[in-house]
Amino acid sequence: MRFFSHEGILLKNHLRDVGGSAKFFIEKLNIKYKLLSEIAYITGKTHDLGKYTSFFQRHLKGEKIGNIAHHSMLSAIFGAYIIKNYLEKHPDINIPQKKFLPLISYLIIFKHHGDLRSPEEIIPSRIELKDYPDLRKVDSLLREEIINAKQQLDDIKRNSNIIQKELDELELQFNISDFTEKRFIETFQMLADLKYELSESENIKESERLELYFLTLLLYSALIDSDKKTAGREKTLQIERRDIPSDIVDRYMKEKFKENKTSFINTIRSEIYCKVTKKAEEIPLEQKLFTLTAPTGSGKTLTAFSFALKLRKRIKTLEGFCPRIIYSLPFINIIEQNYNIFYEVLSLIPDFEKNSSSYLIKHHHLADLIYKENNEFKPIEEALLLTESWESEVIVTTFVQFLHSVVAFKNNFLKKFHNIAGSIIILDEVQNIPVEYWD
Repeated sequence: MRFFSHEGILLKNHLRDVGGSAKFFIEKLNIKYKLLSEIAYITGKTHDLGKYTSFFQRHLKGEKIGNIAHHSMLSAIFGAYIIKNYLEKHPDINIPQKKFLPLISYLIIFKHHGDLRSPEEIIPSRIELKDYPDLRKVDSLLREEIINAKQQLDDIKRNSNIIQKELDELELQFNISDFTEKRFIETFQMLADLKYELSESENIKESERLELYFLTLLLYSALIDSDKKTAGREKTLQIERRDIPSDIVDRYMKEKFKENKTSFINTIRSEIYCKVTKKAEEIPLEQKLFTLTAPTGSGKTLTAFSFALKLRKRIKTLEGFCPRIIYSLPFINIIEQNYNIFYEVLSLIPDFEKNSSSYLIKHHHLADLIYKENNEFKPIEEALLLTESWESEVIVTTFVQFLHSVVAFKNNFLKKFHNIAGSIIILDEVQNIPVEYWD
């Protein structure tokens, strides 16, 4: 018997590809928790384990068999269990509050086809689990998912010999025969305890909760973006990173304004530009926040862009990591204007016209879905995936797109979060954000 994730795509290949892609997304970031990439790898390789049921395989062939074909909860239980075992075997992992990683993996796997939800909504309490298998106190939708997951587990065991060979190929170190009904409930109980501790413990600092929040978004983003770019494909959809010369704005301004006569305003612009861009070579990289206040018409757009490019080069040289540049603005009409300026600047790069979208994209709800690479326009579905996940060196976007992706739970906004992590973010006209949200 052969198991498929999508029509014509073997399930084991899909799991390996999603795991590998999610691991790559985390590895390329300049973060101190290097072993987080291994958690992403395991999460990717377990996110669809529930598709090993005959129910899902029949559903894939077109049979209408109802919710019993759902695969996310059983996959989430498997993922939480496997990550718990992995952590026990690797006590040296340096990730804050790492004991909550099984809970995080459950949340992101269970909801990888929907929006993130609070643990309270999708994990029963120990009290609710006491009357298993009746689960009288559990919400009806959640109860149905748990009962279905138990049936799916029984179904998987009927083909355990075949499935185990594929799990061994994936190097999951998971024996499906050992995962009994008792272990199924014990895993839920473990998650219930973690949920309770996270919500009730006074020993967890607010800064640690915030860090757990961002770790959750990061792992969720890596998983869902990898899944969408791999689903139904023989090869994962990936875009080559591009180099942008750090002096390209200098060259552009020299060419653009070479015939302009010296005037008071041009002298002011030049002075601001030189002072700001020089700072990119001097500031300590530990400093994360900067402000630029200057009059309207003083050239803030090009100045900020040049500063960001020079800072990007310095980060790449010193830390071996190349951040993307996100230029965020409050209004769509200003976006079009700034996008056109950046397009002119980047046109000085020899291969820009052939690969314009891998260098520069604009993203807002009215933007055209066009993505150009290697002198070809991507099909609309691929263009959507690449644009919504911000696969470009420079992204011009709205405050709505940016802020809804960092204070977020929506699937379609969070696809891009792993590309926001570590980036240089410019908030232009930041005073348009209401002051009560500034903190």
